[in-house]
Amino acid sequence: MAEVEPFNRAMIEKFLKANDVEYEVDEDGDLILETEADSDTGWELNIYLIVEGDAKEIFTIRGFLDPEVPSEQWDEAAHLCNTWNSTTYWPKAYLGILDREKDTTGVLVLERQIDLEAGIHTGLFESYASQAIDGMYEFLNWAPREIQLPAEEPPDEIVEDE
Repeated sequence: MAEVEPFNRAMIEKFLKANDVEYEVDEDGDLILETEADSDTGWELNIYLIVEGDAKEIFTIRGFLDPEVPSEQWDEAAHLCNTWNSTTYWPKAYLGILDREKDTTGVLVLERQIDLEAGIHTGLFESYASQAIDGMYEFLNWAPREIQLPAEEPPDEIVEDE
């Protein structure tokens, strides 16, 4: 019978490697899964797997969606998140705005956390992480049908002199 193991960053890396998931590690030690922009919608999802808390006991999976949400669409985006949260168990969705007075854009954020101070069974950890990540992809597939966000401007073409 499998035993409860202490939670740590190595547990996350083991899960990712076992599932052949490519990731990067940022300067804070967070593991980042980056996706390619969807060819139909242009939306992109970056997922951070984070160890936080005073005792490094909190496992947070946080996804940031691109494109950003212009201030004119904040109410619509908040409604989108409320609809998702009222019909779906996880992940939690919200509109992230750092400064409502100064910011002209916000970002759609997806998030799930669990306190693992007491440790966790490997199977439960894998199930938890998979469900959170799968849920973020479900949101990525659902949200662009519900809200139209401005696409980023393509770069100007460079015309070379002949």
